[in-house]
Amino acid sequence: MNSRAPRLLHITDPHLFGDASPEICDVDTARSLLVCLHHPPVAVGGAWLDALGLQMHWPRSEVDMHRRYTHPLLDVPADLASHRGWTEEVYRDLLALRAGQMSRAALDAKYLHRKAILVLDLAGFTVSCFDGGEAQAFLRILDAQMVCVPVLLQHDAWLIRAFADDLVALFDDAGDALDAAIEMQRRIALFNECGLASGDPAQCCIGLGYGDVYAIGPNLAMGDEMNRASLLGEDIARGTETLVTENVYEALRHRADVVFEPVSRDLALFPYFRATPAR
Repeated sequence: MNSRAPRLLHITDPHLFGDASPEICDVDTARSLLVCLHHPPVAVGGAWLDALGLQMHWPRSEVDMHRRYTHPLLDVPADLASHRGWTEEVYRDLLALRAGQMSRAALDAKYLHRKAILVLDLAGFTVSCFDGGEAQAFLRILDAQMVCVPVLLQHDAWLIRAFADDLVALFDDAGDALDAAIEMQRRIALFNECGLASGDPAQCCIGLGYGDVYAIGPNLAMGDEMNRASLLGEDIARGTETLVTENVYEALRHRADVVFEPVSRDLALFPYFRATPAR
């Protein structure tokens, strides 16, 4: 006979038990009450279920009864890949991970790689479409690509992808990525001053990240540092600014030819720095 005292549970959800329910009961009683009320664990949502292990002991039939999904699911790797999200191999591996047939460690070993990520976005692209029309906006994109792609190639970018008014590039070395960003800002300024630019000269907003990312998707860089670099380049940086994540700063803070200035703005979800050439 089990002599341990029953674990007690505070009942605080009036939507489940009403005002007349007991404030405290043991786990078995709470479980019975929930079954009678036809509430699966997800409906309760409280941390107390997880803390007491109640969800692990919930009858599978009860969970299935309330969680049944009756709509079609696309789970054929080749069909998923036909929509150009990920490759068929990636879909196959992720489906295996979802089914418990592939471990997270195996997925990481297969796809993770360490890269420096550069995300360039043109300042004011939407406004330029409104003011000057689509054709004029396209010429701004053309100017930026004509100037910036040669710089990326000269600094050993091994992936360059253009999409709309964005450029994404991957580098093995964070220093190469930063050097490319600084040089692109310099050359865009020169291009705009020499009379070759379109009627609405391009200004570049650049975000840099550095760290382990998954080599999946069109940019072969899905993960936290890609998310951060994209946020910096597309949403936070202003025209002519280069903003870098904390990882980039830590990797390159020793450089005497670059000034890193901490920046704080409303959109910031993490520490980041403005990088400018030292004078």
